Amino acid sequence: MTDKPQTAEIVHIAKIGRPFGTAGELTLHLFTDRPEEVLAAPGTFPLEDGREISVSKLKQRGQKWTWQVHFPEPKPKDPRGEAAKFTNAIVICSADSLPSREEGEYSHYELVDFEVFDTTGKKIGILVRIERYYEVDTWIVEDAKHEEIQIPAVSEFILEVNQSDKKITIKSGIIVE
Repeated sequence: MTDKPQTAEIVHIAKIGRPFGTAGELTLHLFTDRPEEVLAAPGTFPLEDGREISVSKLKQRGQKWTWQVHFPEPKPKDPRGEAAKFTNAIVICSADSLPSREEGEYSHYELVDFEVFDTTGKKIGILVRIERYYEVDTWIVEDAKHEEIQIPAVSEFILEVNQSDKKITIKSGIIVE
């Protein structure tokens, strides 16, 4: 028997939004809670559709994050239009390339597919994604009816995350049916 090399898990880091301004900036919809560590370095980033995007700078503008697209010489006549070609693309990386976390901390992608229960043991659903609204992460849980439930990821509601059992326990009574 031969050992097959493991393929590194691919992680979604951000979704590219619409252009911002006229110089080729793009808004980012983050799937990471640490953009400064993952998206700030100038360089080329892979996209899920097989393309790459070259960026020169990550900026925070209020609650929004933007990337300045790097265009090779000669610069395009319409940087905004050229940048717009990346709208809706998903920025990816391998899980192995992400900075490590402290004990008891986890990245967003590590929690997806965890089962969510309340303190009575009732299964609420499966965590399908995490979205960031302003300063608070919101956990999107899909219930048995395939409906989405939004749960703010704050200690008042999230009581335990058990990584070994892939189980999250939330406060009972916060889900209204």
